[in-house]
Amino acid sequence: MLRLANPNQRRVSVEVHGLDDRNALPGSVVGLELAPLSARALSARELEEGADGLTGALGNGVGKWQLAVTADAPLTVMSLLDTPTGHLANLSRAAAHSDGRCWPATDLTGADRSIGQYLSAPIQEDASPGLIAAIVDSEGVRAIASAGVRKAGAAGAFQETDVIHIGSNAKAMTAVMLATLVAEGVFAAGWETTVAEVFPELRDEIHADYRGVTLWQLVSMRGGVKRDATNWSAHRNLGIVDRRYALLRDNLADPPAVAAGVHLYSNLAYLVAGAMAEKRTGRSWETLMRQRVFQPLGMASAGFGPPGTLGEVDQPWGHRRDPATGNWVPNQLDNPAALGPAGAVHLTIVDWAKFMALWLPAKPPAIPDRLALDRLITPIVGNYAGGWYVVQRGWANGKAMNHAGSNTNWFTLLWVAPGIDRAYVVGANSAEADLNVTFGQLDAIIGQLINHSP
Repeated sequence: MLRLANPNQRRVSVEVHGLDDRNALPGSVVGLELAPLSARALSARELEEGADGLTGALGNGVGKWQLAVTADAPLTVMSLLDTPTGHLANLSRAAAHSDGRCWPATDLTGADRSIGQYLSAPIQEDASPGLIAAIVDSEGVRAIASAGVRKAGAAGAFQETDVIHIGSNAKAMTAVMLATLVAEGVFAAGWETTVAEVFPELRDEIHADYRGVTLWQLVSMRGGVKRDATNWSAHRNLGIVDRRYALLRDNLADPPAVAAGVHLYSNLAYLVAGAMAEKRTGRSWETLMRQRVFQPLGMASAGFGPPGTLGEVDQPWGHRRDPATGNWVPNQLDNPAALGPAGAVHLTIVDWAKFMALWLPAKPPAIPDRLALDRLITPIVGNYAGGWYVVQRGWANGKAMNHAGSNTNWFTLLWVAPGIDRAYVVGANSAEADLNVTFGQLDAIIGQLINHSP
């Protein structure tokens, strides 16, 4: 029995994910809504077959289930067992949180650790409390190192297997998820499907210039959509899908920030694209990401929001620098959940490498296919495509893709070079108030990784 308790003063959207002993999900993710200050217990039969108030069912799995619960606010989650005495035994291994999951240990025995030399000086210079870097090829992680601590002022080293928040580097993942829907014909006109076609009921509520904006213009940030929502925290009383819909309706009522066809970096554009997927499928962006990206690629550590258990140092914390003292101040903060399609993913470097490998040439991609992936790294104009900046570099033997990501508490920088079967990534569990400072520090490390000789 799975017991879910909502301690919040608002409704919470919950999803229960499962893998059986074959590491498979024969059915679908189970979704439900919990009223404020309420609880619900779900039996194995209800999870497998469905029940009132639930969407989806795990299906007829083989053996035991490994369950994971995600929500758009903190929950109390317990796994309970009926005992012969009529009591309920709590089988939970630890106090659960809204994204509490376990994943298999990763063998990095053969990886080159000598890239740690590039992290030592920045840590000593207080560039960040912790750093992690890796070099990836089609086979996985070939070099990795971490340095510093998980949380400033606390014991616990930053580990190579730790989970990190990747910020806007999740945009490429959202684009891949959308590409799988396009490939299956979920969007009738493919990437050319427009906002008005998906939301005809909003035709008279959104600005006329947005009606013809296409899905591709949204992911390539050429739809005229402003950078951010006026208030990302609006409509917090709504479930996550309804919240994104309401934010879309509110913000697309305003005139475009620039003319369609002009590039303007936009988190809001990715919310709109994600909401289009939610409308067409009836599933949340979070569920779509798990079903169409994380599970097919075996990215077991991937989840949403800040890493780790609230209040514990079982994973790295994010940090901002106190302008008065110059000290790093730890936190477990993230952007509002509605912003998810633009950048709310966390995962290990090893699992991120599985995603990077989609564009590395040694193996055929697991999802969706090479043609669809090539579309995502081919700008129609300019140098931004589907979640990637695309440039030509001599050291990359041609095309190279890059992106940075930050929720203002973390910062990651990624380069992928298909022509040499390499990806280079570095992450910090911190961000300076001037993000350009952190970018410059991480970019210098990327340069060292590119020139690294083991």
